[in-house]
Amino acid sequence: MQAKSGLARGLDRVLPIALFGLLCFLFYAGRLRNLLTGAALSARTAALFGYGLWLFRKSRKGKGRRALQEGRLAGEYALLHMPREKALRLIQSALGSKYGLICEKTAKNGLILGEYEGQAVALFFLQAADGPHVRDLQAFDRRRRGLPGLLLCCAQADRAALQYAAAARPPLEILRAAELPVHLPAGELPGERPGGFAKLKALWRRALSPGRAGGYMQAAAFLLALFILSDRLLYLVPGLFCALMGSLAARQGKLKPRLFAREA
Repeated sequence: MQAKSGLARGLDRVLPIALFGLLCFLFYAGRLRNLLTGAALSARTAALFGYGLWLFRKSRKGKGRRALQEGRLAGEYALLHMPREKALRLIQSALGSKYGLICEKTAKNGLILGEYEGQAVALFFLQAADGPHVRDLQAFDRRRRGLPGLLLCCAQADRAALQYAAAARPPLEILRAAELPVHLPAGELPGERPGGFAKLKALWRRALSPGRAGGYMQAAAFLLALFILSDRLLYLVPGLFCALMGSLAARQGKLKPRLFAREA
């Protein structure tokens, strides 16, 4: 997996505070008609905002990781028990979202043929609760016909299977479904009932998709420009909201991890 550089992580922390401070300065300076007073008030407000943001991130970091892992394990359990065609559609969407892998068609032998970084690959979803084992990898090896292979599974591979995959050429990758960002429809998770809260969570995920960040920022720039020109709070509040949504959506667009990292 590719990790963000120290500079990128620093910018992630500083930019929201700097943007908030700039917006506060525009507001205070416009209302008070005094640049020095506006700068002082905006600096204090931004400092308080940064401290609150630091406390929030510190308290949520551990909880967020545990909740993410529990949610993905529940999603993996749901994939294990749902109809295969439906599970494959969700997995293909998740592979495209996380790795940029494009699934093109399903072959007659049950493999999914796709494209990853301009290269053809073969995929297979092992929908079983007790694998993969070496025999599963050997069967996949015979069917992939010299293509790099990705075997998706719903359980931890044993040591022998991991050793077999590490030595395989062309490369063979074992990937657990729990590592994929599978977005299940409301009511698909074990013990979950379709309801308003589940639907709201799904809408929130769509609203924060990385592809929407540019639109949010354009709307924010337009509304804030109207606020500066007209000095009306009617444009400030939605402008700040769009800027916040754009910043949150942009944070979702992290660097994609890579498959077949062992390939020479």
